[in-house]
Amino acid sequence: MRKEAPSRSPERLTAKHWAAIAGVAAACLTLLAFRHDLRALRYRHQLVRAGAPVERETWGLRLAACGRAAIPHLRSLLQDADPGIRRAAVLAAERLRETELEPLLIARASDHDAEVREAAFTALARIASPTTTEAMTDLLFDADEDQAMRAAHALAESARAEAWTTLRRALKEHPSPRVRAQAIELIAAAMRLDAAPDVLSALDDADIVDHPTLTQQQQRRTADQASAAISRQLGDDGAWTLDVFTPRPVCDYAADALTQWTGQFVTFDPADAATVEYARRMWRTLLDARTSASPAEP
Repeated sequence: MRKEAPSRSPERLTAKHWAAIAGVAAACLTLLAFRHDLRALRYRHQLVRAGAPVERETWGLRLAACGRAAIPHLRSLLQDADPGIRRAAVLAAERLRETELEPLLIARASDHDAEVREAAFTALARIASPTTTEAMTDLLFDADEDQAMRAAHALAESARAEAWTTLRRALKEHPSPRVRAQAIELIAAAMRLDAAPDVLSALDDADIVDHPTLTQQQQRRTADQASAAISRQLGDDGAWTLDVFTPRPVCDYAADALTQWTGQFVTFDPADAATVEYARRMWRTLLDARTSASPAEP
């Protein structure tokens, strides 16, 4: 007959056991508390190691998802020597939207790399805080012409009330005809009929815009891309493109805006005060009629 092994009484947990359990529990709690920091460190490492821009952007967005744990890493990445890393950091900072990073984003708007600058202006437009709006205003009036136009676009995209006030001031006061024309285009596209008096006042601005505005450059780029895509579909070697830019006075941009708003073109000569005043009066009448017909203007 088979004998059963005698049952053993359960061993009691000793102080050594409790100490081990407490150590494991403490380690788990530490890992839990610092999980975002550890993930942020890993994502930063992967971003720096990545080569392709899309990979860097992906790791940057994952880094931003770590919340405030990402801030120390983004501070250094925004000042990295590699422009590809700086650009990925800009996109991450835009997603994170922490006020501590805004000064570094503003600094990247003056970056020596064009792609980093473009990403920074886009980020600042989307953040649209009082700090970034003030910075864009400073760049609009104090930076070089290309940066000023990007700042104007960023202000328009932010859609803050202060931004439109600044663009109306630029339309009247900016020393660059090209930037004044850019302000008119942005105001016209946004249907800011409240700025009509400023646009009307520009009908005697005969200063020549000798290079395309940023809006025109973007339109040209979009048209060229569409042309290339259509040509590929048709198997055609040739591709159509927009006409070569023709220098025009600022008053022509104002006339384009007023024509867009009213659907009516009025002939005038910016050198002839009488025809300018006639055009102003006609367009003002048309705008007043439109405003009274649709009281809810932007």
